[in-house]
Amino acid sequence: MLTVNGCPKLTPCRFPASSPQTNGELNNQLDETEAALADCADQVDLTIACQDRADAPTGLNQKRE
Repeated sequence: MLTVNGCPKLTPCRFPASSPQTNGELNNQLDETEAALADCADQVDLTIACQDRADAPTGLNQKRE
């Protein structure tokens, strides 16, 4: 049985289109954009953490004394 442990593939971050006409719409757009940016940052952080774990020494190949 082959088990492959890999990190998630990054996907492009998507930000909502906008054309606000009022201050209220602009405020809502800011909230949506901030949420999209947070989602994007989470994706990057998860991938970095996965890569760090993959690069960490496991101790399986270390010599015992």
